[in-house]
Amino acid sequence: MNPRPHRDLALINAAGFLRSLDVGLTGVVLGIYLFRLGLSSLAIGLAIAAGLAGSALATVCVSFAADRVAVCAVYFFGQFTSTDSHQ
Repeated sequence: MNPRPHRDLALINAAGFLRSLDVGLTGVVLGIYLFRLGLSSLAIGLAIAAGLAGSALATVCVSFAADRVAVCAVYFFGQFTSTDSHQ
C-alpha cells in the first residue's frame, strides 16, 4: 500500500494542470503565429482543431497501452514524446 496517497494525488493534479496550461498556451501562440503568417481564420481553426484531435487520440491510445505495460514506463515515455516538448 502506498504510504503517501495525498502526495501522489497532488502530483497527478499538478501534472494535469501543467499539461492543460501547456495545451492552452500552445493553441493561443500557434494561432497568433499562423495569423502573422497570413493564414485565414478557417485554416488556423482547422490546424488547431487537428492538433487537439491528435492529442486526444494519443491520450486514448496511451490509456489503453498503460493497462498492458507498466504505467510508470508509459508516463516516462510520454514525457519525451510530447509534441509540445519538441519546440
